[in-house]
Amino acid sequence: MHERLNESNTHLPKIFHQGYELCFFAHDVATNLLKSGHECGIFSLKLDEIKDDADSTELPDLVEIIKNKNLTHKLPEILISRIFPSILGDSLHYIFEALEAARKGKISVAYTLLRKPLQDNLLVLESIIENEDQFAERLSCTPPKFNRGDDLASHTARITATLDKIGHSSAFNAEYLAQLRYDKSCEDSFDGFCNKATHLITSKSILKTTAYSLNFIFPTNHSLHLQWSFLFSRLPYILVYTTALCEYISKRFALTYPEYTDDMERRAAALYILNTLELEDFISPPLAHLTIYFYDWLKSHCKKEGYEEPDTEDLLRMSTSGAFPGEPEELVQARLSAFEALAKLY
Repeated sequence: MHERLNESNTHLPKIFHQGYELCFFAHDVATNLLKSGHECGIFSLKLDEIKDDADSTELPDLVEIIKNKNLTHKLPEILISRIFPSILGDSLHYIFEALEAARKGKISVAYTLLRKPLQDNLLVLESIIENEDQFAERLSCTPPKFNRGDDLASHTARITATLDKIGHSSAFNAEYLAQLRYDKSCEDSFDGFCNKATHLITSKSILKTTAYSLNFIFPTNHSLHLQWSFLFSRLPYILVYTTALCEYISKRFALTYPEYTDDMERRAAALYILNTLELEDFISPPLAHLTIYFYDWLKSHCKKEGYEEPDTEDLLRMSTSGAFPGEPEELVQARLSAFEALAKLY
């Protein structure tokens, strides 16, 4: 159990603890990527033509330097080295506070905080992957042309292209990801929850505030349960997708130790499956599909490494330590020690 769930101000019902742990795991994987990247200097500029303090130069001024030195072909690479860690760090701050607000029962605060990272920050990360040259062009406009409007078709097209690039089109549903983040006409969407959490009165279609009511102001046990149910069944889907984007982009800066990546993926898969089992009454077909995808991957992965197919007890152990089914504890600890030693080398 995550240590924060034991705190006295926790009001999150036990049925959602698995989802909370899964969301925080995804958050922590991305945070560790960002932290180690900064510590190793992988996001720093490495151009001989630019002075050593380029990393501290304001971005518009740096762009002018690049243009004056005829390094325009390097512009996308340089912009991404600046934008990616900043956008990711900003997103993680919002997600952390949203998860903590949800744990404390401040559900309207949680949904209000999630709107920006899910709709805006994630869009920028997708734009980097979709086409880095177009990303640089969009960023050069005043204001930058990253439109998060109601055009679901364009959102779906961008997410589809992103999934194809990162090799996860068989795991995630692009239309569903677009719906979850932007569709105001669908109940199965964060947009509705986030709008109602942000505004006391909403008037569009299914968002319309009912008579003698104000959005999120008069909570009942039933309404809180529904709001928590949606959050901890849907947010893990988006956050696991987000970590896949981050891992893909980070490869342009430095490669991750394969055994470490496998270990993190085992834990994520196990946590996701366990959360689905806990919240099976709230699971939509795309969420169920990702659960099956993860279990099929785990079966194949464990078999390849010489281990049996995992059962529920194996998944519980795997979710906390990355252990294979029946793997001796000394091997698990040796692997963790090896990861820690490698981290100190880079």
